[in-house]
Amino acid sequence: MKKKSSVKVSILLAIAVFIMSFQGLTFEVFAAEKSEPTLIENAGNAENIVRFGANYGSMITTGISGAPTADVVGADCTNSESKIGNFGIRNNTNGQFSVSAANSYIVVSYYIMAQGGTHSITAAIQDTSGNSNIYADGNFLKSETVLKENVWYKAIQIFKIETAGNNNLRFVVSAGNYGQKTYVGGVKVCNFGTDYTLDEIKTYVSDAGLKSITNGGAVIDGFDKNTYNYTVDTSLGVGAAANALCDVSYDNSNAGKTVIVTKAYTAGVLNPEPADTRTYTVSVKEPYTSMFAETYDSGAWTMADVKHRGNSRPKIENDGEKEFAMKFYGNDANYTESEKGKSIFRGQLSSSYLVNSNNLTTGDKVYISFYARAYSKYGNECKIQPALQSEKSGGGLSTSYSGDVFTLSDVWKKYSTVITLDKVQADGTEGTRITLALGYHGQVTYISDFEIYRCDASFSDSEIKALFDNDIENLLSSNKMSKGGSVTVAEQAVSDNNVPFSTEYVYTENGAYSDTEKSVIGKYSARNANILNDLVNTGDVLLLTYWAKGDMDNSKLSTGDISTAMISPLIQSTQSGGPIVYSIGNDGIENKTGDEITSNWKRYAYIFKIPSESAYRIQLQIGLKGQTTHIADVMLYNLGNIAVSDAYAISQNKDILGASYNTKAMQITGDTYTAKLAKDEIFDISKVSAYAKYPFISTKISDGKITLTAANGDEISYNIKSENAKKEIFADAVNYYAMSAKNAIFRLDDLRPETIADFGYAAEYLHSKGITAAFGIIGTDWENASENDWNTIKKWQDEYGIELFCHGYYHTEQEYSTASYTEQYDSLNKYLTLLNTHGIVTKTFGSPFNNSTVVTSKALNALGFENNMFGIKNTAENQMNFSDRCNIEAKTGVASFDEFKKNIGNFENAECIVIQGHTANWDTDSRTAFENTVGYLLENNYNITTPAAYNAAVNAKNKISAPKTGDITAEVNLCSGSLDTKSATLILAVYDNSGALTDTVIKTVSLDSKDENTFSLTSNIPSEGCRVKVFVWNGINSIFPIQKADILE
Repeated sequence: MKKKSSVKVSILLAIAVFIMSFQGLTFEVFAAEKSEPTLIENAGNAENIVRFGANYGSMITTGISGAPTADVVGADCTNSESKIGNFGIRNNTNGQFSVSAANSYIVVSYYIMAQGGTHSITAAIQDTSGNSNIYADGNFLKSETVLKENVWYKAIQIFKIETAGNNNLRFVVSAGNYGQKTYVGGVKVCNFGTDYTLDEIKTYVSDAGLKSITNGGAVIDGFDKNTYNYTVDTSLGVGAAANALCDVSYDNSNAGKTVIVTKAYTAGVLNPEPADTRTYTVSVKEPYTSMFAETYDSGAWTMADVKHRGNSRPKIENDGEKEFAMKFYGNDANYTESEKGKSIFRGQLSSSYLVNSNNLTTGDKVYISFYARAYSKYGNECKIQPALQSEKSGGGLSTSYSGDVFTLSDVWKKYSTVITLDKVQADGTEGTRITLALGYHGQVTYISDFEIYRCDASFSDSEIKALFDNDIENLLSSNKMSKGGSVTVAEQAVSDNNVPFSTEYVYTENGAYSDTEKSVIGKYSARNANILNDLVNTGDVLLLTYWAKGDMDNSKLSTGDISTAMISPLIQSTQSGGPIVYSIGNDGIENKTGDEITSNWKRYAYIFKIPSESAYRIQLQIGLKGQTTHIADVMLYNLGNIAVSDAYAISQNKDILGASYNTKAMQITGDTYTAKLAKDEIFDISKVSAYAKYPFISTKISDGKITLTAANGDEISYNIKSENAKKEIFADAVNYYAMSAKNAIFRLDDLRPETIADFGYAAEYLHSKGITAAFGIIGTDWENASENDWNTIKKWQDEYGIELFCHGYYHTEQEYSTASYTEQYDSLNKYLTLLNTHGIVTKTFGSPFNNSTVVTSKALNALGFENNMFGIKNTAENQMNFSDRCNIEAKTGVASFDEFKKNIGNFENAECIVIQGHTANWDTDSRTAFENTVGYLLENNYNITTPAAYNAAVNAKNKISAPKTGDITAEVNLCSGSLDTKSATLILAVYDNSGALTDTVIKTVSLDSKDENTFSLTSNIPSEGCRVKVFVWNGINSIFPIQKADILE
C-alpha cells in the first residue's frame, strides 16, 4: 500500500528503539483484491526516537545482552515519585507518519522485557493534536500489565484509526515505575489500510510462511511456503521475503547450506514463544550417491512369493557375456489362469543392504540401472518393472513407488529408470527395499550389473539419466517450428497417408530479392529453438533428421537463378559471437552449401560435432527465391562423444527389434511377422506394434506391412499376416472342473471414497490369503472421487481379483423396488457409464437393501449384467441368480463368527453361498469374526470366488464344442522345491462327463534340483468328451491335483 499524507502518526515509546531497515523486501499480494501492508520505516528508525519525562529517568544504550534482536535499547526509571505514565520514549517530529483513510488499521510489533520495580507497562497510540489515546484491539495493554521479570515477550497490537485528517499520532509504551528497567527492540509499524478485516490481519501476522526464497535475486523454482527444503546448482546469495511483521534469520554456518528460520506471533497477547516457527533450507545439490551398503553383493537378492517362485534365491550363472548373472524363474505349475498375465513372484533386495533407505522422503529421486535379458517358455512378452517399497516396523509393506515398465528381449541390454517418491511414507517405516516385478508365467529373466543411486531431487529425470547413461537422447523439448527472415509459415495437417507424421510446416518466401540475394539460401530459414542445451557438451556428436519436400515457382525466376529447391541445415549459437556449426560429411568435410530436395517427401539426416557449450538452435536455411518448403517431424539426438563415422552408421540404421500383436510377440519368418490369434478372433492391424533399435527410426504400420525408415531416409519393410488357432485352451472349463463342490462369495456392501480405508483392510487381508471378494460400489458417491481413489479400486480389480459390483447409483430403498423400468434402466446405465470411464468392469448387481423386482431383472438383462445377488429367480435367461445367503452379521454392520456358524449348517447342499457384510461398519471384533470365517471356509475346502468367476466357470462347459476323438496331452512343468527331492510321480486321470474314471497314465520322472522340468502325459479322449486332472506325488507324503492345468477339447 502506498503512503499518503493525510493522518500523521509519530511513535511515542517508553524506551528508545532501533529497527532494521526493510528496504528492498518485496511482498506478495495477500488476496486477489488486497495489497501487502506498508512498512512505515520512519516510525522505527533509531534517529527519530527521543525521550519524554526527562526528570524521571535515563536511557540505557550499552551493556544489553541476551536480547532476541540486535536493535535494543532500555529505559531506567530512577525517580521515586514517578508513575507509570510519567516516563517513556517517543519519536520526534520526523517519526510521524500518515494514513490515507479513516478506519485504517495500524499494527505495531516489538520485543519487550522488564526488570525490577513492578515490571509493568501500558501501550497505546496517542493523537497529539487532541492529546487523546487510541487503544489496541481488545484493549490489549490499555491497563497496566505486569510482565514476568527477565522474560522477553513479543507484543503485536492492532489499532483502528477511525478519523482521517492532520492528526499527529504516536505509539506510546509507558514504563515509569520507580526502579524498573524496561527494554524494547525490533519495532515494526505497518499500515494495513482499510481493505483488511480484523480477522484477516490476525491471520496474516500469525503466519510464518515465507513469500519467496531467492538465489542471486531470482525466485527459486517451485517455491511454496509449505515446502521447506530446496536445492540449487550454485549458491549465488540466498534471500527471503516474509510477511511484514515476521522475524527472519539466516544461518550459513554449514558449507553449501543456508538455513532460514521464520517466526510469527499472535496479535493481542504477550508472546513468550512464537505462534508459528518454520525452517527453510536451501542446499547446493550433490548430484548422486550410491545407496549400496558395503555388505551388498548379487547373492543378497531373493525371490518372493513361496508358491510361485522357482527358488528362494536367484541362481548365479556365467552365461558367457555376463559372469555373475542372476537368474530369476518361477514355478509355472502353480499359476492359475487368472495369474498367468500378471507378475506374481518378484525379485527383491532387503533394505538392510541399502544405505539411509529409512530417510527417503517425498520428492526424492532414485536412479536404478541394470542389464537384463529374458525369454518366455510360451512365447509371451517379457517385462520387468523396478520399484521401491517401504518396509514397516514389525514386518509388512506400507508404500510403493514404481519405475518404468520395460519390455525385455533375449539379448543383453541396459535399462534405467528414475523413481520419484510421490507419496509420504507411512509411520513405522524402517527402510526401503528394491523389488523387480518379473514373475510372469513362463518368464526366465537374467539380471546383471545392478546399480542404485540417490539423486538430487532438483535435477530433472533427463538430467539424472545424462549423469549415468550414454544413451541416445532427444534434445528437443518440442518439434514446433518457427521462422527467421521474411517468410510466411503455416502449420497444417498432412493429407498424405503414406508418411508417418500428421503435421507439417509450409514456408513460402514473400520478400523482395536483390540481384545478389536471389541465390542466397540463407535469406530466410526454418528454426527450432527448443534444444535442451544443458544436455549438450563440448565434443558431442548430434544427429539432426527431418522430412522435407520443396517446389520452385518458376514464374519468379530469371535466367541464371537456381531452379532447384534446397536446404542447408546448421546448428547456430544464439549468443553474440557464438559458433555456427555446419554438418560434417562421412569424409570429415563440412557441408556449407546444403542439398537439393525434391517435390516428394523424403527423410534427411545430418551429423554435427559441437565445438563448445552454448545456447543453440536449429536453423534450416531455405531462402532461395521462388522456393516453397515443407518440413515435418524434426528430431535432434545427442549420440555422445563418438566418431563421426560411427554416427553415420547410426543414421543409416533401420534395425527392427521385434513386433507384437495386442502386446503378444509376433513370430518372424524371413521378412514376415505372424500374429497368432484365437480361434474366432478377427485380425485388427491397429493392434500391431513394432520396435526399432533407435528412437529416431520411423515406424509405419499400414497396408499389411511394417515399414521402418532410417534417419537418412533408407527404408525396409516386413509383411504382416495372421493365423487363427485351430484348437483352444479353455481356462474357464479348467476352473469349472477344478472348483470345489462347495463355493463361497463374500459380498461386502457400501464402498464409497470415504470408506476406502475400511475396504482396504478387507482387500489386503483377502489378498494375503490368496482369495478374493465382491465389493459393492454406490455410484453417486464416486462422481467426485479423486484419481487416487479410482486408481486404488482399479488396482484391487486388476491385481487382487476383487470384483466391483453395482450396489445402486443412488442407494435408496425405492431405486429398484417401486421405480419404473425407465428409472431403473437409467440408474443402472448411469452407473455403468461412470465406472466404465475409469476402467472398472461391472457384470454383477447386488441391490441396496436387497430390494429388486422383475422390472430390475429386465433392466439388468437389457444392459448386459450377467449376475444378480439375491434377485428374482429365473426371470432373465442371461443372468445367474445367487440366492443362498449365509448371514455373518447378527445385525447390519456387526459381524459374528457364532452367527455364521449357526447359519452355515443350513447350506450343506448349496453349490455356492453368498456371505454379505458391511465392512465400513466393522469394529475390531467384527474384523476378527470375518477372519475366523475365512479360516473356517478354507479349512473346510470351500472355493472362495466372485460372482463373475463362478458364472464363467459353471458356464464354461457350454463353450466347448462337440467332443472329438483322438488324444489329449497334458504338459506339466515341475520345479523341485528342495535338494532332497530327486523324483516325482505324475498321474493323468481322465473322467467322462458323468465323473467316472476312464483312464490313468502314470509316469515317474527325475527332477533336476532348483530348475524347471517339462513332462508330457497322453491319453485317449472318450467319445462323449472328458475332463482331466493331473496329480503329482512326491513319493513321500502327499498327492495333490494341479487344479488349474490347461485342457484341450
